[in-house]
Amino acid sequence: MKTIALTFIAVSTLLACQNGNTAPGGQTEQFQIVRAEFQKEFTIRVGQTAELASPRAHVSFLAVTADSRCPVDVQCVWEGDAALVLDLRVPGETAARDTLHTSPRGEGQSRSITLGKVRITLRSLVPQPKSGRSIRAEDYVATLMAEVVSE
Repeated sequence: MKTIALTFIAVSTLLACQNGNTAPGGQTEQFQIVRAEFQKEFTIRVGQTAELASPRAHVSFLAVTADSRCPVDVQCVWEGDAALVLDLRVPGETAARDTLHTSPRGEGQSRSITLGKVRITLRSLVPQPKSGRSIRAEDYVATLMAEVVSE
């Protein structure tokens, strides 16, 4: 009887993992695809992937890892910075993952990622912070621009 119970638990756990459920209320790693064009601004949310054609490329907005931007209802000495992680994939190239920043002031901080002939530049990140309020991950929207560059 104990063996049957353990087998049932093991099978239930495996089925839950196959369905993408890792915890109650957990989210899967599936990304929503949006279409984008080169030389035109486009927006994507955390968890979305933009698909570009000619040359073919995919850029995924993985996360915002830090947001110290000045709240819109406060006067600050410095505008602050937000850091977001993008994953760029171009056929024939090794995938690139990088952290882009809303403020390029810091050493090594970049507003763009380039892979092969594709450059993705961060134009803006919304919503702007407000004092006393936190921003949920799913509320972040990045405005990006894709360009074809010569190698």
